[in-house]
Amino acid sequence: MRKVEGEQQCSVDDTTKSKERLKDLLLTADIDLIFGLKNVQKQHLPLDQCILLMQAHCLPSFVILLQVLIKNFGFKSENIVLVPKPYSTISSSFAELAKLNIHLISNPVSYRPGLYDNSQTPVLKRACDSVVDIFHNNRKLGRRRPRIIVVDDGGLLTKMWDGYRKKYDIPTVSVQHTASGIGPQRGAQGIPKVDVARSAAKRIFEAPIISTSVGRKVRSMGLDFKGRTVGIVGLGAIGENLAKSLEMSRDSLIGLELPTFNKHSHVKNVYYSAAEFLNKCDVIFGCSGKNWSAGLKKPRISGKRFISCSSRDVEFKHLLENYAADEERSNFAQIILNEDNETTVCNSGFPINFDRNREWETFDEMGLTRLLILYGILISSFIDTNDRYNDTLMLPAVLQKRMVGDWLQFTNKDLTQFKLSHDDFSNLDFWLSESGGRNFFE
Repeated sequence: MRKVEGEQQCSVDDTTKSKERLKDLLLTADIDLIFGLKNVQKQHLPLDQCILLMQAHCLPSFVILLQVLIKNFGFKSENIVLVPKPYSTISSSFAELAKLNIHLISNPVSYRPGLYDNSQTPVLKRACDSVVDIFHNNRKLGRRRPRIIVVDDGGLLTKMWDGYRKKYDIPTVSVQHTASGIGPQRGAQGIPKVDVARSAAKRIFEAPIISTSVGRKVRSMGLDFKGRTVGIVGLGAIGENLAKSLEMSRDSLIGLELPTFNKHSHVKNVYYSAAEFLNKCDVIFGCSGKNWSAGLKKPRISGKRFISCSSRDVEFKHLLENYAADEERSNFAQIILNEDNETTVCNSGFPINFDRNREWETFDEMGLTRLLILYGILISSFIDTNDRYNDTLMLPAVLQKRMVGDWLQFTNKDLTQFKLSHDDFSNLDFWLSESGGRNFFE
């Protein structure tokens, strides 16, 4: 595999002490808090009888999360099926996961640029087949009817599993931790979804961390933005924080807003026309989670550099489909759309901070991300799957407040870093108003 420019082998914070701190933080997760919520089963299904079906970035901090789930919360290794995302998997982390004796589904990807999702269909089918086998084996052993907890990143896995759920009548809850997995376009409307993606904890506290890690990676690449116009697509939580972390003059930044304008944006000049925006930019960061250029006919891309901060390769899907070579690829190095004019899509259009060599966040920074997934999994074991919730359920405000408070204390961070007052932080109504999904538990 060809190296991506600027790759480094070292870790930001790869020490035994910091790993232990992350484990200690995850162990603050309080299952007793969940018992006090409304609409939860008081006799929840024991965690050793839950089956985890996961698609994830195999990074060092994710390894620690799985270790804690198995060793400290009682999930059985044989009840965990994991599909690694090949564009982000770090080989040493994959090796550590293999030692846990979980079901690791090999993912030898071969795809045409812009069509990565299509390549995942057979892999996800294999994972779902494995889960059905595990489910039936558990039943043969006389165990209570297990439930499946789908831990998803993008919605593809939940949509695939929905057909199996219906065919075999298997109780299922889904944990969605990216916004692209929320909404009718992802199907699977019969599965209750725990909305981690649009929680206040994720949007307000995690977004600056992701933007900071993107900034670290970009600076390591030695890119010179001096005298160039840098565009940011999508001025939401990630895009807005990225604009600040780039440490550029506001006059050198422009934005494309989809669909509403962030009135408090750090970006001074905001466009609403994708074609006009594209013509103005030399470098474009995609932070929208959408195929934003899909409606453009023969967009002008000569000499431009495209950098994604979004899930999968969705940001530049239209450009890749129309300009990239048609042959299949098996690596994720940058794609050159036009050699004469040096038009490039970095990291094959996948998130720039997933370079398969290191995790660009420290373990302290990743603590909140892992707590969000952990709490999402835990509450999924309490949801009554006999009721068919045809909607998305808000991550409970009391859990969000607790996990963020624990994370801030462990990392010695202060609310002022996130421009949040103590009054707002203490007020559950604030967490409710800033989170997506239906308020089902409070």
